Parts: sequence; C-alpha cells; structure tokens
Amino acid sequence: VSDTKPSHVLFVSYAPYENPEISVTVVIPNGYSSGNAVDFGYVAYDYYYNSERYDSNYNLIASE
Repeated sequence: VSDTKPSHVLFVSYAPYENPEISVTVVIPNGYSSGNAVDFGYVAYDYYYNSERYDSNYNLIASE
C-alpha cells in the first residue's frame, strides 16, 4: 500500500480440522508481519478452548 508504512497482515483459520466449530480471522493494518496476526489468533483459540485460564477482563491468569 505504501513504501513508508508497514504491510497490512491477515490470518484466517478454523478448528478443529476434522469438524470445524470456530473460525478466527485477524486483520492488523500496518501490522509488519503475519506472525503478529498468528500470535493474536493463538490467543483467540486459547481463550475459546481454555476460557477457565482467563479472568472476567480476558486477562490470562498466572499459572501457579
């Protein structure tokens, strides 16, 4: 889009592979690297499958 700004990034996925029940799409304008979108996608899946690890403000609870 621009020679002076970082690229936009996109990550699209679904899970589980055999019988999808969730889809995650992450778009980060000027996000530098698709790895940043993948990292956020990981957090979305982690919350979906392990919500007990998060508090009511969606913060990861420190493991003991």
